[in-house]
Amino acid sequence: METKLQELTDKVYKEGVEKARLEAQAITAKAQEEAAAIVAKAQKEAESIVAAAEAKAAEAQRNAESEIRLASGQAVGALKGAIVELLSAKAVDAPVSETFADKGYVAQLIAKAVEGFASKGTADLKVILPADDLADMEKRVGKSLAAALKKGVEFAAGQSKSGFKIGPKDGSYFISFSEADFANFFKAYLRPKTAEMLFGQ
Repeated sequence: METKLQELTDKVYKEGVEKARLEAQAITAKAQEEAAAIVAKAQKEAESIVAAAEAKAAEAQRNAESEIRLASGQAVGALKGAIVELLSAKAVDAPVSETFADKGYVAQLIAKAVEGFASKGTADLKVILPADDLADMEKRVGKSLAAALKKGVEFAAGQSKSGFKIGPKDGSYFISFSEADFANFFKAYLRPKTAEMLFGQ
């Protein structure tokens, strides 16, 4: 009886150990599967993060390159514009300045402008001159414009430093004939030709 009890005990023990071993293997296998799934998910997420970071870096690089191209294009355009402006100023400013320094020439311009208005029936005019030139110009054009002056043309001092402005006495408008006006007028025609000669534009 003891032998049978021993055998039975051994058998129960072996079955228990075997069952525990199988359960342990199943638990270990499941844990390994779960661990592998966690690792795979983490790896996939890491790859996704890396891909997103690479895409963002590529986009940032494209944007930076685009901004650099735009900025360099603007810088080149500004430089070309500055060169054209410098050459235009060199070609125009000195001759125009010399012309407006010739008070006889400015007096002729005033006379022609007044005559032009008078020929259209407008004699009620105001000619605005730099304060320093007012008395001199009145003397210079006084004889040639004596009739116009009698009809109501008057001279007045203004803020400009060269040339003159002319228009109706009511001040509704004035046409400016200053050194800067003429310089800008000539530069407007000279700039495109200068740019074309220099840069083929």
